[in-house]
Amino acid sequence: MRSKLLLYLLLGMFSFSCSKLKQTEKRIAGNWTIVGYNYVNFDGFTTEFDGTGEFIISNLSSSHGDYSLNLQYQNLISSGNKIESGKIQLNQNGENYRLDRINPNGTITSNDSGTIKFLNKTQMETFFNDEFGTHYLVLSKD
Repeated sequence: MRSKLLLYLLLGMFSFSCSKLKQTEKRIAGNWTIVGYNYVNFDGFTTEFDGTGEFIISNLSSSHGDYSLNLQYQNLISSGNKIESGKIQLNQNGENYRLDRINPNGTITSNDSGTIKFLNKTQMETFFNDEFGTHYLVLSKD
């Protein structure tokens, strides 16, 4: 009796995690407008920027897809841009992801630390680490 209960509990948890992953896939796919951007360097120093641009997630299927980031940012001290593209892979929990950025020389840099937080039906907050620090984006989708 106990083993059946444990089996049903495990099947229920697996089913819930699969449905959560599918829901996340549906929600994040598409063109997102960048409405906010903060950067934290490895010393813990945070810089707030006015950020604009797009974060596009496409061809998402079975937790794998493509992404492109076109970010322009500025504040009173500095300005710049971050333009990259590559592959995205969602983890089974539907809250974390890995970015495999395709570098200009053709090599791939993997970043395993991406996290998704839905703020409401049309806004999402995400952050990821790379070799420069942590990038926090607030995204909006119509």
